[in-house]
Amino acid sequence: MTAERIRVDAGSLPGETLDRLARALREGQLVALPTETVYGIGARADDEAAVRRLRELKGSGAERSFTIHIPDPSWVGRHVPPPLRPARRLAERYWPGPITLILPAASGLPSASGLPPAPGGWVGLRLPAREVTREILRRAEVPVVLSSANLAGQPPALEAEEIARTFGGVLSALVDGGRCELGQASTVVRVGPGTFEVLREGILTAEEVRRAAGRRVLLVCTGNTCRSPMAEGLLRRALANKLGTDDRGIERFGYRVESAGLVAWGGAPPSAHAVDVMREEGIDISAHRTHALTASMVRECDLLFAMSRSHLAVVRDMAPDCEHKARLLDPTGADTPDPFGGSREDYRRCLEALRRGIEAAVAEL
Repeated sequence: MTAERIRVDAGSLPGETLDRLARALREGQLVALPTETVYGIGARADDEAAVRRLRELKGSGAERSFTIHIPDPSWVGRHVPPPLRPARRLAERYWPGPITLILPAASGLPSASGLPPAPGGWVGLRLPAREVTREILRRAEVPVVLSSANLAGQPPALEAEEIARTFGGVLSALVDGGRCELGQASTVVRVGPGTFEVLREGILTAEEVRRAAGRRVLLVCTGNTCRSPMAEGLLRRALANKLGTDDRGIERFGYRVESAGLVAWGGAPPSAHAVDVMREEGIDISAHRTHALTASMVRECDLLFAMSRSHLAVVRDMAPDCEHKARLLDPTGADTPDPFGGSREDYRRCLEALRRGIEAAVAEL
């Protein structure tokens, strides 16, 4: 039997055809579908027999697990718990599009292999850009995996004709959407507590992915010897705890946390009391050296926190086009007290004020 070949006209198909293709997937049949990257062969993810047929179709050496394709971001919650903010940011930036997110699985939900995931397992999710494919997935109303339409070890198919020659006799249907626009496999990123790995670069590079996933944060005070380096240490630790990594590991997730001063002399160490009170928190800022704030630093950051209203005014004068990204660290709009020249107790009071601001800041990062 030759697979029914259905040509897409002007990017869409009649509703009855979409329903018929969705029904075929629900019934465990294999259907070839176009995406913007390469063609894929779809199978019902929670149907063990369908997934086994897909694996056998691709031949020995087929990937151990397949990626679930979803029609809408709201379907993420059907397969995984709420992802970390970097993963959500990647989805917001690139979906629909050529990125696959490998996320921690939730117990009892279907995995990318079509079987219930083991505790601590992972699920691959992708939202393709081709509208006709998303509509078929939506109408199927079941989890569907798509694997690139090729024999294991061979290049993925970019044209429907390639699939017809190789798999036409075993597929239920082949949706011919013309040549895939990008012609390159999706970028694959694994994101979870303590984990951020670009497993495969596609049209998106690892550097692009990290830049989109994280944030560059700048903390600003007067001399960059007290408040801003203390805030930098606190924010690094808070982000690390949130991401399940250590203070240095936040950079793997694409985060950069830096500090600077409006009248800082470059290369000076932090004040002794600042080092001491931070060490009591288990945070070592002794290696910090001061940096003078520049307009380019303001423009390059994603978010800037100033310690006082006067600092904020200078920043806005320095880079008026960046006013939208600059704000006070204190969530109530108060100035963070300057402990410079004061006692250790003054530095402890400053630390508590900084802690309140960092708790609010990290919630949006």
